[in-house]
Amino acid sequence: MTLILEKTEKEMRQVYAETVYELAQKDPQVIVMEADLSSSMSTGSLKDKLPNQYVNVGIMEAKKMSLAAGLNVHGKK
Repeated sequence: MTLILEKTEKEMRQVYAETVYELAQKDPQVIVMEADLSSSMSTGSLKDKLPNQYVNVGIMEAKKMSLAAGLNVHGKK
């Protein structure tokens, strides 16, 4: 079965990127973290829009979890 989106519908990754952006705009404690998937998840533009709230750790998912834990200890979300 093939799913074809209508022109008025958004892809899930677009909705994800928009939602993350809205949350980060409302709360400066929200940090956007990527593991080299910004092009796949449509979040590449957030790097320019949220320069102080955006971190790309590359292909180091385990390090991303450690960084997230450390940021949370210091009040980041």
